[in-house]
Amino acid sequence: MVQLQCQCGKKLKLPSMHIGKPAACPNCQQRVRMVAAQRLDNVTSRSAFLIESGPQRVGELIFLLGDQTISVGKSADANLSFRSADVSRVHCYLRAGSHGWRIEDNDSTNGLFVNGRRVNGHNLLDGDSVGVGAFVLRYMSDIPAATLTES
Repeated sequence: MVQLQCQCGKKLKLPSMHIGKPAACPNCQQRVRMVAAQRLDNVTSRSAFLIESGPQRVGELIFLLGDQTISVGKSADANLSFRSADVSRVHCYLRAGSHGWRIEDNDSTNGLFVNGRRVNGHNLLDGDSVGVGAFVLRYMSDIPAATLTES
């Protein structure tokens, strides 16, 4: 099970097999999703994205789990998939490091934007606004920890 805390404060327990699939907080109906590039064992995460605008999924909270590179794009094979014509098949990558998460453009057609500026790569900071196609995501690095536990 993965234990998460919604923005409303409700603690959620989701099976690890739920990674990549949408869920809803039973308290406030906030849409949540966990993304990771690998099977997880003993993971703690304090980082997430909130989809602030885009053609769909606005308001969804996306928890970043694991320590391996997460692919972001419109491909169904992407760890974090955004279905939109202005998102490349593999638009960018999220890489975990000792500094937190780094986002790197993958030579996408429409580019990667952080705080309104086109970037090739950026070490994400709490509150950064990330543009992937028509989607705008707010990065949050200081959220209550998401923890994987055995059940």
